[in-house]
Amino acid sequence: MTPVLHHLGLLTDDELDQVNAHLERADLASHTAYKAHTVTTASAETVAAKLAADPKVDAARILKATADIPAQSEIDAVCKALYESSVNAARKLAFANAVMLPHKLTEQFQRVCDEHAALLPELVGVRSDRDAIDTGRIEPWKRLRDLQDVYENLRGIQQLASDNSLIPTPHMPGEHGEHFKFRLAHDRMQTLGSDEFGEFAEIIRRQPYVPSSRDEALAVAESWR
Repeated sequence: MTPVLHHLGLLTDDELDQVNAHLERADLASHTAYKAHTVTTASAETVAAKLAADPKVDAARILKATADIPAQSEIDAVCKALYESSVNAARKLAFANAVMLPHKLTEQFQRVCDEHAALLPELVGVRSDRDAIDTGRIEPWKRLRDLQDVYENLRGIQQLASDNSLIPTPHMPGEHGEHFKFRLAHDRMQTLGSDEFGEFAEIIRRQPYVPSSRDEALAVAESWR
C-alpha cells in the first residue's frame, strides 16, 4: 500500500524510505527468530565439542560456556518486540495522511473525467479500433484506451484501500452498492451505447468518486431512490 500512497503524494520520498527501513527491520527480526533454533543448536554443539576435548572440564566450565548461548525464549521475546515496534512505526508513518486518500482518489477520477471530455471532440464518429484506423484518428483513440487503463488502475487502488480499511466502507449488508463508487445512478436505457466506447462514456457520466465518509455514500444512495 505504501507505493500507492507515495504515488498519490500522501507519502514523501524520505518518509517512504523510513517506512521501508522499519519494514526491513521487522523482516530481519522475523527471519532471525525463525533461524534462531538452528543457530543456537549449532552453537551448543560447538560448545559441547570443545568441552568434550577439554581434559579439565568441570561443572564451572560447563556453566561458563553455556552462559554465552542465548535461550530460545529470550531470542523469541526480543525478536517479537522488535518486530511489533518496527511494524507499528512503519504503519504510523505510512498512514499518517491516509485520511486524505478519498479526496486524492476522487481528484484523480475527476482528472480522468476532464481528460475524457477533452478527447470527445476528437473522437466524433469513432467507437472502435476500426473506426479509428479508417478515420486516421488512432492517436486520440489510443489516449482514450490509456485513460481506460488509468481508470481501472484507480479502481484497483480503491479496492486495495477498502481491503485495508483506509476508506469508508459499508457497515451493514444492505448498504453495499455502487453508491460507494459513483455519484449518479446507472442509466438502464444505455443511452450512450452498449459498446465499449459507450460503456466507458457511461462510467464517466456517472461521476466516479470515493466517498469521504459512509454517510456521504448513503446520502448518494438515497438520492437515487
